[in-house]
Amino acid sequence: MFCLRSVNHTPRSTDQLLPGVATPSSAEGGREAEADRNSGDQCDREATGRSELGRQARRRSRTQARCADIERLIVRLAGIVGVDPGPLTLRQLVLMAEAKRQHDWNVASTIMALMAEMNRDRKRRRKPFKPDDFNPYADQKPIVARGTVEQAAAMLGANFQPRTSESPCPKSELEEPTSS
Repeated sequence: MFCLRSVNHTPRSTDQLLPGVATPSSAEGGREAEADRNSGDQCDREATGRSELGRQARRRSRTQARCADIERLIVRLAGIVGVDPGPLTLRQLVLMAEAKRQHDWNVASTIMALMAEMNRDRKRRRKPFKPDDFNPYADQKPIVARGTVEQAAAMLGANFQPRTSESPCPKSELEEPTSS
């Protein structure tokens, strides 16, 4: 179990959550850069009837809402994993939660396979159940279908006529060695 620090708890900035990831510009939907904030003319603000104080208040409330959402996500992920979120980044918490989810599915699918195997009718289903049959994270191997060229041509609706000559391919004939 973990406990949140209620004393001196400051929300994390988005730069601390994903280190090494550049913050997108405002054109990309991220935070506004200093140049973006100062790019508007004073007369534009007066023409629209919006003051700079109102704009700052709206920007601050959106940022606080985003930080609150990120804080809630951090606490949820830390609760899933069962660790203190303090020293960890959001990326680390996401990876840890995903690994825990996969582990939980491995355990659950093993139990499901065991239950299904105990109740399996051996006359109806000869193949025993495996945990991978119930696990959504298990890698699915492609099924290889074996067949002849004639069968493939028939499935595609093409006419297949085997060559009757001795050499099946003109490239397979032996060539005289060339001297260079």
